[in-house]
Amino acid sequence: MLRVIIHGSVVCFGSALPLLLLFEVLIYYKVRKSEERFNWLHFVLNLDFIFLLTVMLFITGIPSFYRLGDYGNLTSAGLRVPSSELNFIPFHNFAVDYRPYLENIVFFVPFGFLLPLLWEKFRSPWKTVLLGFLFSCIIEFSQLFDYRVTDIDDLIMNTLGAFAGWLIWHTLKIYLNRFYKKAVVPRGTEHLAFLLSHETLFDLAAAFLGMFFLFRPIR
Repeated sequence: MLRVIIHGSVVCFGSALPLLLLFEVLIYYKVRKSEERFNWLHFVLNLDFIFLLTVMLFITGIPSFYRLGDYGNLTSAGLRVPSSELNFIPFHNFAVDYRPYLENIVFFVPFGFLLPLLWEKFRSPWKTVLLGFLFSCIIEFSQLFDYRVTDIDDLIMNTLGAFAGWLIWHTLKIYLNRFYKKAVVPRGTEHLAFLLSHETLFDLAAAFLGMFFLFRPIR
């Protein structure tokens, strides 16, 4: 199982890489034009962040554009989602099995940890939580088109996981201070370009769109 996840995530990362590199080339050009130094450490860690996103998207079963018709939800009459693939009742299955709830929290912890580590604006817990919520919404919405369950519990637990990751960063930030100053994109630097100030959102878009349009799963 682990081997399948690693292999699939690497392939999906390759699908997201063309969009990411195009974006990073534009950032590099803008930074060099302003006579600033390009932050290579941040660039490498941003690649790690993109890889994390592709792992998360692969595990959650993001549908591929090339297989939308195979899942049965998208028909000529429109989108038809079986009731068994929808849950809008919070904690509906908690008494039956609480482990998936804990797993969904842990699943988003690295996401919530890396955001404030790499981008200064995410020192605010609310911004980290909000992006975690939005990313989880994207995942749950996309699962309407495949065989996975769109579950409000996943949305709640994933958001809590992003907050837990931020708490871990906040607890360790004193010890990470030297590393943090080298890797983070400070607020001042972000004003160099519109692109740089929206790097995180583009990362999410590159990971999702790369997997959706460029990744062709084996039938």
